[in-house]
Amino acid sequence: MLMLRGTFFSCKLLNHKLFIMLEFVIVSIMGMNKRKITAVTIFVTTIFIFGASTVFALSGATVPSAESVLTDNVNDQPVGDSAEATQSNQEGAKVSSTTAVSQQAIDGQAQPTVQNKQVESGLVMTRSGNTTVVTDGTGWLATFTDGARTVSMRGSQRTFSEPGAVYTVTHNVWVRLLEAPFKGVIDEAWLQSKVSDTSLDALGIAMQYISGAPTLTDASNRTYASDADYGPIGPDGIRQEGSDFNDYLGVDYDYNGVSDSYEIDQLGALDCSGYMRMIWGYRLGMKLTNQADGMGVALPRRAVQMYASGPGVATIAQGSDARANMAKLQPGDLVFSDASTDDGTAIDHVGLYLGKDSAGNYRFISSRKTANGPTMSDIGGKSVLNGTGLYAKSFVAARRL
Repeated sequence: MLMLRGTFFSCKLLNHKLFIMLEFVIVSIMGMNKRKITAVTIFVTTIFIFGASTVFALSGATVPSAESVLTDNVNDQPVGDSAEATQSNQEGAKVSSTTAVSQQAIDGQAQPTVQNKQVESGLVMTRSGNTTVVTDGTGWLATFTDGARTVSMRGSQRTFSEPGAVYTVTHNVWVRLLEAPFKGVIDEAWLQSKVSDTSLDALGIAMQYISGAPTLTDASNRTYASDADYGPIGPDGIRQEGSDFNDYLGVDYDYNGVSDSYEIDQLGALDCSGYMRMIWGYRLGMKLTNQADGMGVALPRRAVQMYASGPGVATIAQGSDARANMAKLQPGDLVFSDASTDDGTAIDHVGLYLGKDSAGNYRFISSRKTANGPTMSDIGGKSVLNGTGLYAKSFVAARRL
């Protein structure tokens, strides 16, 4: 009797009245012999199980399977830092369906995990490796990369060209800058605002310094964009490097209390790294440093330093087969070369990847001596990363800021 009663108490689905009825029946048969008690016990247990199942079914409840419990836990699990993920979920990014589940460490390494999420806004977010691709009813909308601030997104179609250049680049990719490196959680309000933003992006700003670009001035009548030079001509008749963004502007620049004075003979000039700092730093607000180590948050002065310690993540690592990995490039990526033959094997040139050109080549834009400033043309070497040209043969790495 004690054994049966303990068994009944252990069942969470037991109805109180049903228990009293069963207990009465059991007490009534206590005088029976052992064989009869066993038979009655089996009969009563069968009736109890049938009755409990019927009560549960009539209540409208269903028994959750182990698989469904696991899936629900996965769907509720935010991706990225818990505080930011929780905030994003509270702000309306409610997940309605999810397949596959895991996010690995944010380190820029290739990761096989794929995750699809569809949110109430109709956006579908597909995670693959260290990127999150967003699509809508029209198709591709944006690509976010772990650890990088740059986001490529769909916009109106544009054609990038330059006077004298044979090839053009045409696509609908715009490159915007997040306030902080991406950590796996998409701010849909930010995304929607940037998709409809028609102000210049990184690619549009880059084109404001090529040959034939108009001169633009700010409220103080300072020129902030124009057909830029590379640098002053030196005693050897070769244009000198060393022109940073503040030299172009003609202003002293303060780095945490340390002032860098502009060089008057470099006014209106930008060397290759100075050009990148003009685009990403002065124009788009990315932190700049005059130190060799950017510590992953600031853009250093030289090309070799930008690759080694600049913001973002290396999308093509130096030492790998860079040209075999060109498919990883996205418009806006910094591309690095070891183009000079008089400085060893160190990186000595940096440009900005524009996209595939009208001939199917991987075209970039950079500031160089022989072209006397920023160009996407083939002056002073073809501005493509594939083929047998100078920059194709010397292409060694890429970084997504």
